[in-house]
Amino acid sequence: MSNPIFSFNRKKPPLRLPVGFSDAGALLRVAQHLLAEGNADAAQPALVICLDHLPQNADVWIALGMCQAQLGQDRSAVNALRRGVGLAPQRIDALSALGEVHVRLMQFAAAAQALKAAIALDPNATHPQGVRARALADRLEGHLRRQSS
Repeated sequence: MSNPIFSFNRKKPPLRLPVGFSDAGALLRVAQHLLAEGNADAAQPALVICLDHLPQNADVWIALGMCQAQLGQDRSAVNALRRGVGLAPQRIDALSALGEVHVRLMQFAAAAQALKAAIALDPNATHPQGVRARALADRLEGHLRRQSS
């Protein structure tokens, strides 16, 4: 029988929010803005803090995955984007980004699956990321056709 006094299974406290931020949602918005501006280096640490506070938030996982993709951390990006898509399967942007990262990793079957899911969510190609997914899927299909001939 174990002694509860010596139990070390306590959950670690979340990372501290930077000074000036009262909640992780505000920090997430700043990180998303940094990411949209192309400043992935600055966004990544903020997203890691957000993830510690909001581990079930699809927006955090997707933003982290897109950030990691911008930084060339493709394997980490796949993991984060998969987690985000698992929490929000209707996110065309995340599915398109996941497909793109899989292409860079030369994981063509996984890329085709993610892109097909994005296209299915936007069959009329009205969303910019649906258009992007369709274009990437067409290029991937052409590439695979050329390889097999």
